[in-house]
Amino acid sequence: MNKTIPTEFVESYLSGERNFFAGFVSVDEHSKSLTTLPEIVEGNRLDYPNTPFDLEKTKTYAKISFFLDEADKLDIPFGELDNASYPFTGRGFTGSKNIILPEYKLMEEHVFKNGDMISVFESKTGKVMKQYGFTKDKGWIVLE
Repeated sequence: MNKTIPTEFVESYLSGERNFFAGFVSVDEHSKSLTTLPEIVEGNRLDYPNTPFDLEKTKTYAKISFFLDEADKLDIPFGELDNASYPFTGRGFTGSKNIILPEYKLMEEHVFKNGDMISVFESKTGKVMKQYGFTKDKGWIVLE
């Protein structure tokens, strides 16, 4: 599973200020072909109002990669639409015109576990710039 986050959030996770996350996520197998920030934003529909992802200014983005042992902790968000919910479709898929990506929402917060990773990517190329791994004993460590 993956959750795309602004690079600005990474330090709060590494420092322990935040030890969990929630919200919309994607299955790695479904989204791994999305590598550049424009692809990530389009596929995951991160172009919602007040998004922190600016395709012209954002130099890097980050992904939290994690294992989810229990599928019942995921919800496929179906629902009625209103004008405020754009780009939410209410159909179980993101609203991308070019990429078919199932949409999932965590039913509860994901507290970091052994094996979780945070990777920072260059926005234009999708090249990995830094990676961190989580262990209960040491917290976040830099992966070489």
